[in-house]
Amino acid sequence: MLTCAPTIGATCAQPTDAVGAEWSEGVRARIEQIPAKEDATWGAVFALLSYAHRKDWQFHWTGYRRGEPDAYSFIEIEAPGDEDVEAVRAEIVAAVDHVNAVVKRDPLDKMVPIDVGLVEVLVD
Repeated sequence: MLTCAPTIGATCAQPTDAVGAEWSEGVRARIEQIPAKEDATWGAVFALLSYAHRKDWQFHWTGYRRGEPDAYSFIEIEAPGDEDVEAVRAEIVAAVDHVNAVVKRDPLDKMVPIDVGLVEVLVD
């Protein structure tokens, strides 16, 4: 599950959007400090996962320092307690791999490859 807490005193540029069910405990994955140039590619990962898990996972995506050269975003994913940390991580990695394959086919060359190393998955 991703957490959505800002780091180092960032200000929120837009409200957090949530999709999916709510629960108290589970697995949390987070992708922190997504650079603006990678935002569209991570957005594709967000879209893929939030569609596949629209009823059982909860998603948050928050932008910080909007309009500034150092703008970034943060994605948080919460999965219910019966999910396995490694299974959640594997699903995110598979989504990133799929989107990175699409990036290579981008005819306008606007999307950029992303690094799954930004993903942190832990038990909540």
